[in-house]
Amino acid sequence: MSRYFLLACTLALQCAAASQEDYIVKDLPGLSNIPAAARPVMHAGHLELNADNNTELFFWRFQDPRANRTHNMLHRDELIVWLNGGPGCSSMDGAMMETGPLRVTDNLEVELNPGSWTQVADLVFVDQPAGTGFSYTDSYDTELKQAAQHFWQFLKTYYELFPQDRTKKLYLAGESYAGQYIPYFAKEIDENNSLNITLEGLLIGNGWIDPDIQSLSYVPFSLEAGFLDRQSPSMSQILKQHEKCQQAIDDPSNHDFEKLECVKIFNSILTATKDASKPANEQCVNMYDYRKHDYFPACGSNWPEDLPNVTKFLNLDAVQKALNLKSPKRWHECDGKVEFFFRPEHSAKSFDLLPKLLEKIKITLFAGDKDIICNHKSIEMLIEKLQISPGQFGFTQSRKSGWIYDGQEVGEIETQSNLTYVKVFNSSHMVPYDLPEVSRGLFDIITNSVEKRSTDVVTPVYDSKGNYKFVEEKQETDQDNEKEKEKPAKHHHSLTFYVAEVVILAVLACLLYSFYKSFAKSRKSAFLSLSSKKKKKQVHWFDESDVGMDQEAGEADHKPKSMLESVFNKLGYGGQYDTVRDAPDIEMAPVEEHEDQFIIQSDEEEFGHR
Repeated sequence: MSRYFLLACTLALQCAAASQEDYIVKDLPGLSNIPAAARPVMHAGHLELNADNNTELFFWRFQDPRANRTHNMLHRDELIVWLNGGPGCSSMDGAMMETGPLRVTDNLEVELNPGSWTQVADLVFVDQPAGTGFSYTDSYDTELKQAAQHFWQFLKTYYELFPQDRTKKLYLAGESYAGQYIPYFAKEIDENNSLNITLEGLLIGNGWIDPDIQSLSYVPFSLEAGFLDRQSPSMSQILKQHEKCQQAIDDPSNHDFEKLECVKIFNSILTATKDASKPANEQCVNMYDYRKHDYFPACGSNWPEDLPNVTKFLNLDAVQKALNLKSPKRWHECDGKVEFFFRPEHSAKSFDLLPKLLEKIKITLFAGDKDIICNHKSIEMLIEKLQISPGQFGFTQSRKSGWIYDGQEVGEIETQSNLTYVKVFNSSHMVPYDLPEVSRGLFDIITNSVEKRSTDVVTPVYDSKGNYKFVEEKQETDQDNEKEKEKPAKHHHSLTFYVAEVVILAVLACLLYSFYKSFAKSRKSAFLSLSSKKKKKQVHWFDESDVGMDQEAGEADHKPKSMLESVFNKLGYGGQYDTVRDAPDIEMAPVEEHEDQFIIQSDEEEFGHR
């Protein structure tokens, strides 16, 4: 009898140790300054995956203080798990600088984020793979499949601790290298769903989904954005590196996940855009937001601006105690050891997982238009090659819609079948950091909590109490019309404009033809004599004198319609590289370190695909 009694006591103690009460975040610096009715309900701490190798993942859970959000019928019983990238970058970036309800002030105190996604769902931020952020391990993950198995193990343990969340619709969301994690995690859930979880959708921001396709976007995007000069002395070398990247992609024996030849394109562009005439902290373009600059060779590792405060805050003893850490750990945004070990050699790119996932769940890919490293053009390029539905590659039946938030056009939306693509205007690699209130509308879009008006999609505006309203696009006043006349024309042209343009061109053509006939009649013999001695001049993107490139014999006598078309033709987007993805399952291998790669990484300062 005593033996059974002891066993029962042991089990009771184990259950008590796993109680939600032990994970409550009771206080944080500055939390008392926030009205009690507005404070998020928080739980945080470690969940053990493997005691033998000390593997525990850290999570931070946020819930709107108004339980079940009964005031808001747009969203009910939904849970978002947010993941940052790297690999090895902490999801506390998302919690404290992006979608979470709290921000850190210069006084290292918390304040409310008016654009918190807790207005639309409960949030859980997870530091993974093991060793990232506040997570622990003595055995680091190396493959995407391995990370997915650990995430599924975490999720099962989490639902044991919070069984009330198991019935909620689950969304996986994140950015950058999470473009690799999220499809793998979704596949793992789908194949091993013993808990009957309802996985409703995926949201991936500026995702690193297929390096082969996306690496080829760097040169055309940089030229189009205007921070790379076509007359740069380095342009010839950049083009040669672009060609080497394409050759590496076409090489059937090269199975590297991130090919060194392609990585060098990005590095060479950052080097070419260095401006030594500017102050030291402005010499390099910020790879995450080309509107901003940084020290060379950091080129963005000191961004975002809130990072120093967040780092100091998370390393306060009081904060780590409040977050229920089992033992103190110095927090770094990105962990060098995790990245060093996480070099997939036997994993397909997540791009290859998307078609089957799209058959079952909704996927939203969104991109801030000022990011370089995972730029919007690269997302659009991979969508063109993505099988959205059986037999359909890319958007073939969709129509772009304007995205309206609070009366302003903030982006463009394109949808077909289960795939939605959102280009977000005036935002960086971390869309929720720049535009927190706007970014919350991304969840409204994937859940179809929107109003559709003509060619626009309108997302709701939420107030501090959780109430919402749909604000129409602001009507133009006479003063606005006068200002609009001074601006360049928008990308949407009216039919009247095109008709007028055609008429003007026709008149000009007639005048030129009349002039030509008159000129030809008076100078016919001289003109024919001169013409017989001339050869046709090819139209090139660059003259040989610009970059020292030889003209190839036999080049097609085609004059591009625009400079941008010339760029695409030169870089291979005119059709000659349509077989980039002949192999459906390309294995990955680690990228070697070379001295000429100037991206510096250490335990103290890391950057990559956050």
